[in-house]
Amino acid sequence: MKTLSQISTDRNSRIDLHVHTCHSRGGGNWFLKNARVNESYTTPKRLYETATHRGMDFVTITDHDRIEGGLELAHLENFFLSEEVTAYFPHDGSKVHIVVLDITESQHMMLQELRFNLYELVEFLNLEKLVHFIAHPFFSMSEHYTAEHFEQLILLFKIFEIKNGGKQLYPQNLLKQLLEGLTPEYVWSLVEKHDITPQDSQPWIKYMVGGSDDHGGIMIGSPHTVVPKSENIKELLSFIATGKSTVKGNGGSPFTVAHSILSVAYQHHRQGKSKKISHKVANDLLDQLFVNSCNDRRLSSTTRTLLFFNDHVPFVAMAPRKTVQKQMLNHFSTLLRSHKELREYLQKGLMFTEQDHENLFFLINETLKEFLQETHKQKSLSLKDGLDSARFVLPLLIPYVIGFRTEYKDRPLMRIMRKRILGHSASCHVGVFADKSIHNLDENPKIKCLLEPELSNHARLSFFAWQDQSQELEKGGFYPVESIQGIKIPPILDILHHMNSIDLDTIYIHTLGPMGLLGIFIGAFYGIPVISHLSRPKIQYLYKLLHSSIVDKFVYVVNNIVQEYRTENRTAFALAEDLNIPANKIRMIKRNHKQQQETQVEWSI
Repeated sequence: MKTLSQISTDRNSRIDLHVHTCHSRGGGNWFLKNARVNESYTTPKRLYETATHRGMDFVTITDHDRIEGGLELAHLENFFLSEEVTAYFPHDGSKVHIVVLDITESQHMMLQELRFNLYELVEFLNLEKLVHFIAHPFFSMSEHYTAEHFEQLILLFKIFEIKNGGKQLYPQNLLKQLLEGLTPEYVWSLVEKHDITPQDSQPWIKYMVGGSDDHGGIMIGSPHTVVPKSENIKELLSFIATGKSTVKGNGGSPFTVAHSILSVAYQHHRQGKSKKISHKVANDLLDQLFVNSCNDRRLSSTTRTLLFFNDHVPFVAMAPRKTVQKQMLNHFSTLLRSHKELREYLQKGLMFTEQDHENLFFLINETLKEFLQETHKQKSLSLKDGLDSARFVLPLLIPYVIGFRTEYKDRPLMRIMRKRILGHSASCHVGVFADKSIHNLDENPKIKCLLEPELSNHARLSFFAWQDQSQELEKGGFYPVESIQGIKIPPILDILHHMNSIDLDTIYIHTLGPMGLLGIFIGAFYGIPVISHLSRPKIQYLYKLLHSSIVDKFVYVVNNIVQEYRTENRTAFALAEDLNIPANKIRMIKRNHKQQQETQVEWSI
């Protein structure tokens, strides 16, 4: 496997234009902030060493609203001072990030003074002729960030970050497509709409850059910006400012987001007062996975030897499995035997590729599932054992849940802008969550009836339901869910991974069991509209339990999440009042047998 330094050529110069150190504050991840974990533990020196080792000819640091890290490297010839400025639309406080390159300390002070008014800040940047770009423009950091904000960014900025190590390029790097699809007519219509005068004569032509947006130290240099061979910083910036740049390297994914969170959390653990994980080999492996990978990162001879023998004997199995920690390490080491590429990365300290991130995800996911199966077999599991298990399971589960959410929360805005700029949009894609077997689920007349409004508009359906063990399914559109052995718990990471690949925009809850409840949770957490079947038996059952305050609160929460209830039964419609379901949320769907026969379901593949 080649490193970036091995593929570098003399014809180009490379730089990661978006990267963070331990000096970043204030613009980080919600999970890290609430866990009181720093955004990054990468030192400026380590960042510089890693970037140059990976083929970067020039280096900069773009910490959030701070330059202390950059000042530590200001004496180096191929380094220049930059920062990622947190700026605000003055009328509603919506937040965006702007990366400003090659600044002075006095300019940094002015940027911090003006950043609370985006328009004044941009005016200052243009007046000072500072090269700058809008970072991850689809990433919503405010609840009220809308398509209108994005349209204003089109008028205010010339350079856009089209690849970011923390953001997926789905679908097919849509941001690049949108920027290339801008027309003079559309842009001038935005000028009239927003009353903003662009700074150049051809505002429909945009320039593009990329950066890793690395916080954990594991993504430095991927992606990165490439320009013609530059003799100095001034020449480099001139190429960027005039659009003579391209972007190379992988974009982000839910996996890179999760692994960055895990990297920062692990480095926090190592540097804090907590004890190290009580297994020397595990520490060595975790250091290699989640600490800066540079040319001096090597596994100890003991670990390399055990990895070699691990092809035949799991290394952790040599120790008594008395603790939760050792049980999980045993599962991990056993599964590691089947991942040759990942073992090679661990042994050689190479930079993660997109496939490595996916391999690590599947490795951790399978480890969690096997651990839960083994835990379930222990009939006499005490409360203390359960809490101890959760202490190790949740830190591995939550970062992936957040990683998938990071991708999904941007997609509604992306769909709107695709419609406005490119003039087309994808058909509706509905995920059907059901607790019944998937056998004959596609022929279920009730589902066809209740989803008739979507099906009549050529909606695609994907079914998430328990697998029918007696049936081999090859038909597209089905995602057979296998429960964790012995436990009726849906494998949430498997489902989220599949959802991310097919891009659901609506969730339909057909039954209110484990799968239905998971669908409601996904809809609430990921911002996907939820439709639910409103059945008479379900209402009558819940009505009998309403004397319980817990059920009452549960119904209240569900009513706030579900955007629309559908029923074909007038009795169910009347009984819904007993559950305090607002009348405007209930939709009566009339059965039309002729229409049902003519409706064709387009199955997703």
